[in-house]
Amino acid sequence: MNKDQLLSLTLRQLRQEASKLSVPLYSRKTKAVLVDLIFKYQEKSTKKTYTTLTQSKSEDTFESSAFNSSEEVKTNVVFLPRDPDWAYVFLANF
Repeated sequence: MNKDQLLSLTLRQLRQEASKLSVPLYSRKTKAVLVDLIFKYQEKSTKKTYTTLTQSKSEDTFESSAFNSSEEVKTNVVFLPRDPDWAYVFLANF
C-alpha cells in the first residue's frame, strides 16, 4: 500500500496492519506515526522477501531432496484444563 491508501484507513485498521508486520508498540502510536512506520516496515519486508527468494531458488533443489528423504514431522497438541474458564494448550513437534 502507498501512503495515501494508508492514510485512508482507520486507526484500528492501521493497528491491524502494524500487527501483521510486527511493528513494535503499535498500539501506542498515533495515526500519522503508524502510517510512516507501516510504510517503512512494508519496504523492509519486500526487500527481505526479494533477497530470501533469490537465495532460496539456489537452495531449493537441495532442500526439496533433503525433505523428501527425512521423516514426517508430527505435531501433538496437549490440552490441560486448569478450571472451567481456563485451559493451557501446548504444541509439540516431533
